[in-house]
Amino acid sequence: MSEIRLMIEAEDVIQRTLFSGNIDVDSLNPMILTAQTTYLKSFLGLSLYNKIYEGVDNNDLSGVYLTIYDEYVKDILSFQTATLFVDFGGYKVSENGLHKITGDNLQLLSEEEVAKLVLRYSKLTANVEANFKEFVEPLDLPELKSISINVDTDFPWH
Repeated sequence: MSEIRLMIEAEDVIQRTLFSGNIDVDSLNPMILTAQTTYLKSFLGLSLYNKIYEGVDNNDLSGVYLTIYDEYVKDILSFQTATLFVDFGGYKVSENGLHKITGDNLQLLSEEEVAKLVLRYSKLTANVEANFKEFVEPLDLPELKSISINVDTDFPWH
């Protein structure tokens, strides 16, 4: 099985969220991969996901697909990655077991504050999804035709 290429970089997440430039990319990349292979694939549907993924992988996206990638996919992946990272990023699993990461001069958020931040990033994702639905509704994309849906009432992604 070939390695899956990330469709965005950690820097995309950092630029679009409250994350700082000092964030551990090794910890962020698995969250990008999870957001991409679980959430985004389900949201776009397999045909459109594959079209965008192959275009990113081959560096040959153009037209409406480039617009979808630049204006929707990057934001959806960034916000969904932030949702996952905020929810799971404070924990590590190692040979010593599961542990919580803490640092000097840091005040940890309460579970309630973390949940609120997760919800805020989820709402940002939902807003981008709604804008995406409106954008693709009038388009005649063959990748959307392969899914038997009525774009007015049956969008598969929300």
